[in-house]
Amino acid sequence: MTYFLHTTVDAPICAPISGGTAPGKTTTPSAASAASHAKFAVHPCKLKVPESCPIRHKERHAENCKSKNNKEDEMKDFVDGTAFNNEQGNRARKLFAAVVLAALDDAIADDKKYGNGPEQIARWARSRDGREVLSCAGIDPNERVVRGLMEFVGRGVRTSVALSREESERRNAAQAEAA
Repeated sequence: MTYFLHTTVDAPICAPISGGTAPGKTTTPSAASAASHAKFAVHPCKLKVPESCPIRHKERHAENCKSKNNKEDEMKDFVDGTAFNNEQGNRARKLFAAVVLAALDDAIADDKKYGNGPEQIARWARSRDGREVLSCAGIDPNERVVRGLMEFVGRGVRTSVALSREESERRNAAQAEAA
């Protein structure tokens, strides 16, 4: 099969194929150019690897020793992996706890605006999504928890205020006075 594309060459021994023409260069059919480049373009690999290489005794012994030493490293990796997974779980729990706090804040805002905050949080906590979020936050989604959430929303204290140190000190002082 002959190709009729043209390339430029400098001399009878062809230079690398280039596109276009330049002064002082002659144009030859690419079949002639390809034939002269063929011996430089493809170099067969002379390395032959047998299909199955037997493992020698020393290599096998070295692999066995390496695997014995790696058992200690594997235990360290297991402990590191467990610690990492525990930290990941703690971060996920904190994230879902933040979602619960946001739901409480929304219910408090609804309570101040429309007067139905405790019912909103109870409906959310009993829903499938609410139970899932409470479970992921590490809170058992039972009726006692729902009542506690409703009571918290009924007080009307925002979560950021309720979790602050000043509010905690004020609450403790009020309990001390009542006792």
